[in-house]
Amino acid sequence: MLETTYEAIVDAGINPVEIQGSRTGVFVSGSDGTTLAILSRSTPADKINKYALLGNAGSMNANRLSYTFNLNGPSYVVDAACSSSSLAIHEALLSIRTGCCDAAIVAGATTHHDPMVSQYFHALQMTSEDGKCKSFDASADGYVRAEAAVAIYICKRQVARRAYGTLVHTTTNNDGYKEQGITFPSRILQESVIRQLYKDTGISPLEVDYIEAHGTGTKAGDPEELSAITNV
Repeated sequence: MLETTYEAIVDAGINPVEIQGSRTGVFVSGSDGTTLAILSRSTPADKINKYALLGNAGSMNANRLSYTFNLNGPSYVVDAACSSSSLAIHEALLSIRTGCCDAAIVAGATTHHDPMVSQYFHALQMTSEDGKCKSFDASADGYVRAEAAVAIYICKRQVARRAYGTLVHTTTNNDGYKEQGITFPSRILQESVIRQLYKDTGISPLEVDYIEAHGTGTKAGDPEELSAITNV
């Protein structure tokens, strides 16, 4: 994340030295941290590295970026499972709009070191048997866990030196209680949050050319999501 954050700042046309001491916020998506668990299982008590905790504490994923680039805006990790990155962008936009910070780094990194976690996902029948994602397909039987390290730089449009797009609005909600269980999605609530987004912005859904879906590749998730999008 240090590397991708540096690249994001430079790609925005900014010298990292320029934003030292600035009110730039850092919002990191974080879920499934596993490295510390592996170290705890495999390291004898008399061989513990005192920096292992600092290196693997979730909060440090954001705080280390603020420390390294000397940024003084809000700095924290958001964990909302699969929607962590989307929520991190939501938090960044809110913070800029409310004056908590002038710009923001939104970053996230996921690496899969612990095979036991994959076993848990398999036991929940969330991951594909053949290692292939078949989202929105009749044969969908789960998704494939992927790895990535990503960072983007967000600022107000009038001060942007290089812009790839405009973040118009964000919103969020939660499905609440469902009889099927906590891992099952709700078409009604997904539809509700999408409608709220268009209501807040005054934009017609008919003006939208492209939608990036969650696409769980499961028979429980895909129909609910696709129905919500189609209904809106």
